[in-house]
Amino acid sequence: MGRLVHGDAVDELHGPDLLGRATQSSSPASPASAGATLSDLLVQSLTRHSSSEAFVADDRRLTHAHVRSLVSQYMGALSRRGVGLGVGVTMLSPNMPESWIVQAATYLLGGRFTGLQALASVQDHIVVCEDAEAAVPVVSATLEEHGPQVLDQVQFGDVAGEHRGDSAGGDQVSNGPDHG
Repeated sequence: MGRLVHGDAVDELHGPDLLGRATQSSSPASPASAGATLSDLLVQSLTRHSSSEAFVADDRRLTHAHVRSLVSQYMGALSRRGVGLGVGVTMLSPNMPESWIVQAATYLLGGRFTGLQALASVQDHIVVCEDAEAAVPVVSATLEEHGPQVLDQVQFGDVAGEHRGDSAGGDQVSNGPDHG
């Protein structure tokens, strides 16, 4: 249990498609007044437009199908760390597709998401993390020099009785060497 770091390996992110059940029960797109939730809209969009590009970042092009797979994988990784209804997740990352992907995975699990601006100071990050009452931090591997300073100084909340944010023993999860 602990923090997530993405950018180096893919071991933990392989697993079942957690969005599959939601897709099977989702109805076609409907107006917001008909009761569609954010989760419904995310799953419908990622499924309906599976072959079109969702993100273009530098030389990377991610289709909706690929993004859907990554969202599902992050849902599994976050769920294993206790993310669920009302649990706060923070992410320290530059502007990259994975920021949106982790945010979507958090929302689909019922959690709360707070993004941390990559250029802000360590002190700013500490204030935001504490104010957000975050339980699970996610740190981009591209910011590993800055991330530990935040992790060492923030008291992340408890999820299922376990302390979060112990940078000495936190688990690391990544999404591949080509995503850093």
